[in-house]
Amino acid sequence: MWALAWAAIAGWTAWRCRNTRQLPWAVLLVAIGARVLFLGLPPTLSDDVFRYLWEGKVQLAGFNPFVYAPSDPALAGLRDAIHAQVAHPNVPTLYPPLAQLLFRLSALCYTPLFFQATGLLADLGIVFLLVQRAHSQSRSLWPAVFWALHPLPILESSASGHIETLAIFMTVAAVLFLERKQHTRGALMAAAGGLVKLLPFLLVAQALRGGPPRRRTHTVLACTALITMATLPFLGAGRSLFTGFETYAVHWSHNASVFG
Repeated sequence: MWALAWAAIAGWTAWRCRNTRQLPWAVLLVAIGARVLFLGLPPTLSDDVFRYLWEGKVQLAGFNPFVYAPSDPALAGLRDAIHAQVAHPNVPTLYPPLAQLLFRLSALCYTPLFFQATGLLADLGIVFLLVQRAHSQSRSLWPAVFWALHPLPILESSASGHIETLAIFMTVAAVLFLERKQHTRGALMAAAGGLVKLLPFLLVAQALRGGPPRRRTHTVLACTALITMATLPFLGAGRSLFTGFETYAVHWSHNASVFG
């Protein structure tokens, strides 16, 4: 209930700011403060962050997370308190290659705080991009204010450390590039977002619509190079690259009205 009330207040505040030209300092301070408050607290909403950390540790030890599920006996020597909190330990990873790179970096700071801080920065980056879009197109600031104050982005980013926030940042950046007719940059940003969470890949198709064939060819080659470079370290998994995703697609049933 409190979250719904918070969301309603965020919506009302955003609407009141619809005619302002600069993001109010009060909004910015509340946005930063609300996110900082969650840093270091136990993750809420889900336990995904523990799999992120575990898969980073697995990579650092020289194992491929697309091949070795957390419960694999080959990883017995790596098991620790983080491993004990990994959900579905019998399923290999389903996270794309660029997300895996982030996981590997997290092994150097083996704590949920790494992803909470990353989510916080990406989330505030989304606010910045929305402000930039409003200024460049003489549009209302209400989307930036709404995102800055709404509880869901806060709970997903600095509270839960979800990587969706980073993918959304890249998606918004891709949209801005596409609106400026910078199609290759937009496609590359969308592809990067898709290498974190798959959905942003849809924007690559938007970037390829219209325009001269030479430009479309250049965009396809650039995206192909990015995807290849990101995937190359994991290609040894072969068919196992898709095992985790296939398991998720078949068995996932959260909010299952459509799934059933």
